[in-house]
Amino acid sequence: MPSSLGTVLDVGAGDGFFASELAARWPSPLEICCWDSGYGDEALDVPAAAMRRTAVQPGERFDLILMLDVAEHVEGDRAFLEGIVDRNLALGGQLLLAVPAWPALWTSHDVRLGHVRRYTPAAGRSLCASAGLRILESGGLFPSLLPYRALQKLGEKAGRIPVSGLDRRTGEGPLAKVIDRVLGADRRLQRRLRALSIDLSGLSWWALCTR
Repeated sequence: MPSSLGTVLDVGAGDGFFASELAARWPSPLEICCWDSGYGDEALDVPAAAMRRTAVQPGERFDLILMLDVAEHVEGDRAFLEGIVDRNLALGGQLLLAVPAWPALWTSHDVRLGHVRRYTPAAGRSLCASAGLRILESGGLFPSLLPYRALQKLGEKAGRIPVSGLDRRTGEGPLAKVIDRVLGADRRLQRRLRALSIDLSGLSWWALCTR
């Protein structure tokens, strides 16, 4: 992350959950702009005072741009990312991209979420390069969920198992708790492996980039 992080643009911010978590956990105050075309007149329920929302692309530049599970919803993903980099990324700033991985895992769940595509790591790297970005770090997310989704894919292909998702922020009960614990173990394992320069594939792919 940028050493002097002060301003953040969260593209496709939705309810502002991730932005508010970042604001609460970052050691110094942040000014965060949540940009989402779905915003209307309703108030954005976030705890941070220095946070605003907009339904249109802002004109200023930011130290950090978050594009988390956004590019897969956009038909013209390359032009969209290039426009954000050219207009909004500050000199020396960084962009964090995360996208669903592996087209072979495409299911009806992707259709319900409004996805246009899933990405291979090579396609993700190509997307970043097309916008003039240089990847500083990249890797997989949620490797423990790969077998689960692969089984879902096989079941759906056989017409036996409907594919469904779970919102971990609102999910309740034993299953949600198990998934939280599994993903927590994922994060700890990946941190240890990355210290050894070992990267695992996952259900999502991420890249931290700069120009």
